[in-house]
Amino acid sequence: MLRTLHRSRPRVVAFFAAALLALLGTTPALAQASRFSAEIAKMEIAERRVTLKASMGHQTLRVAPGVALDAFKPGDKVHVTFGQDGTEPIITSLEVIKS
Repeated sequence: MLRTLHRSRPRVVAFFAAALLALLGTTPALAQASRFSAEIAKMEIAERRVTLKASMGHQTLRVAPGVALDAFKPGDKVHVTFGQDGTEPIITSLEVIKS
C-alpha cells in the first residue's frame, strides 16, 4: 500500500495544486483574470502583500504595482481579481463589496 501511495503522490499533489489554482482563479501571465469574493484578514502595505480569508482558509498574495492599498483595511469584504506572474498568483484588482 505504501508503495502505491508513493507512486500516486505526484498525481495527488498535482490535483491539490490544480484545485488551489482553480479556487484562486489564477490564469496565465496576468492575461485573463478571474474574480472571487473574500475578506481581508491582514495587510502588509510596505511588502505589497494581502492575506485573504475565504472558504478554503487564509492565503497571502502579492499585489500588483497598480493596485492602491490605502483604501482598504482588515475586515473589508472585497471582490478580488487575480492574474498570474510567472508561477505566482498575483492580485490585480481589489474592490470593496458594497452592502
